Amino acid sequence: MKRHMTDPQIDHDAITANSSYLTKVHTPCRKISVEASGEIGCSSKIFEDVNNPCRESELRKSYEKLGLNAWPKCLQKIKGISKTRRGDPADEKNEKEIAERMIKRVFKKALIDMEKKKEAMKTLFNLSDSAVHNKKQLQCMEMAVQNLQRLILYEKFTHYQDINKELGNNHPGYLCELADDCYKQGCLMALHDPPLILDWNKKKDHCGCPFPPIKLGEGHDGESI
Repeated sequence: MKRHMTDPQIDHDAITANSSYLTKVHTPCRKISVEASGEIGCSSKIFEDVNNPCRESELRKSYEKLGLNAWPKCLQKIKGISKTRRGDPADEKNEKEIAERMIKRVFKKALIDMEKKKEAMKTLFNLSDSAVHNKKQLQCMEMAVQNLQRLILYEKFTHYQDINKELGNNHPGYLCELADDCYKQGCLMALHDPPLILDWNKKKDHCGCPFPPIKLGEGHDGESI
């Protein structure tokens, strides 16, 4: 007589567990807000957080806009002033040199100011370059610098008159807006990790524009402002 094989007892708990496992394995990963960037250039970081408004590619774009938009407007103002002075070429050249020196000084001042702020934050957190710190301490410091960077990003800079007095200069009023933009941009670049430093040695080779190319650096290059 042919024997019928009885079906084995179904282990519902095992199936439930396996189903949960398969669900976890085959569920699509949550989209990460990171993208590859071909615009970064000299940075070793290939990927950027697209939610970070201060990512390197954005800082580079805003810096380039100063040379493409703000500087031509400044030159128009200089030419307008020169015409009111009977179009003396010497006056126009002198005003342009004043503007170029101002741009360099403001960017250097922004870099030094942000280095001082970072040192003050290290003192606040009781951190030093030589000491060994745990991972959470370093993360807190990094987050604090990023928060400072974003505060500056969303602040409207209109106080170049105070900076102008501190530098001991007497630039014409039309340079104040440009100086504010340069100082804000310089602060954002200085707070980037690593800092985005301007290569002033290559300014003459940079199409005659007073905004030199960017390089990655450790901080202030030691030149007098």
